[in-house]
Amino acid sequence: MTKISRERYGGPVKLDECVTQGSGAGAELFVVEGDSAAASVSPVRDQRYQAVLPMQGKPLNTIKASRAKVAGHTLFAALTAAIGTGMDPHFDAAGLRYDRILVLMDPDADGIHCGVLLLMFFPASRSCGHRGAR
Repeated sequence: MTKISRERYGGPVKLDECVTQGSGAGAELFVVEGDSAAASVSPVRDQRYQAVLPMQGKPLNTIKASRAKVAGHTLFAALTAAIGTGMDPHFDAAGLRYDRILVLMDPDADGIHCGVLLLMFFPASRSCGHRGAR
């Protein structure tokens, strides 16, 4: 388990890394709802290609928040570090570590809300090369 620096992100964020990384390598990042979900997913994943990042707390609404507030949010800072690309204006597609990002949330109202808030981060941050609707 790789612990992402507490000093840089302000909290204990854990990334259960995979062996194979990089664009085109087939690597996947599972973003899950908390440590208990990570504890269930980690043992059954393919460690060669699948990494697990537990989400701590409710994500920030990135549509309403300033860019600085999004960049300083613990979950999004850790997610951006795990993805490896940085966020606008420091976006660098060459750093992309995963081909797919899968969001696994509980099938209840809170899980659905967290999943939607998390999905809104990608076009707002351009952290995976997403340039918005075309």
